Amino acid sequence: MKPSAAEGFVEDRIREGSDYIKIMYTAGVDTRRMRPRPTLSRETLAAVIAAAHKHQKLAVVHIGSESGARDAIEAGADGPAHLFRGTSSSRDFGEFVASHHAFVIPTLSVMHAVCGPESAGIRLIKDLQLAPYLSHENIDRLKETFPSARLGIFSCNAAAEALRQLRDAHALIVAGTDAPNPGTTYGASLHGGIGNVCGGRVDTGGSAHHCHVSSGAGISHS
Repeated sequence: MKPSAAEGFVEDRIREGSDYIKIMYTAGVDTRRMRPRPTLSRETLAAVIAAAHKHQKLAVVHIGSESGARDAIEAGADGPAHLFRGTSSSRDFGEFVASHHAFVIPTLSVMHAVCGPESAGIRLIKDLQLAPYLSHENIDRLKETFPSARLGIFSCNAAAEALRQLRDAHALIVAGTDAPNPGTTYGASLHGGIGNVCGGRVDTGGSAHHCHVSSGAGISHS
């Protein structure tokens, strides 16, 4: 898509009833032996974000690399969906996000299913407060991983580092799961996602959470 098509694209999505605009931007993604996926140019990315904001819609960008996240935020995105694979994150990533007043949706639950060695859903299956509400289908899905997890070809250390940096920088972190991908299911995985965001310090039994949690409600582009 060319930048000149951005306005019409966004208007079409709004007519369809979209509450926000999600943009796929896969620049910089490490696909190992696979061919790099085609992606939007930075110019088109910026044009779609600008068009979304013109219509008072959030612009959320699906990314898969730190460079992609930085491109998206520099282009004016309200926030990237997902953190990124890799062995490390740049030291200033959290401060970078906070300084641009952006949010991040880490979706670590699905990233565990990519990097392995096992799904983050295993912990949810064993949670005595959640287990009674899980169907057999939920449990089967929570046990699943992507083939890459079994092969051990990707590291999610970068995502863990980036999340710590975001917390330290007091950046806005929005809970999300990317369900129903392998290792996730609707509802239960959100509890796991909140636990990841809060460093595991979440009480699901009715006590106050140990960190402030946002589900994304009330976030808007002004």
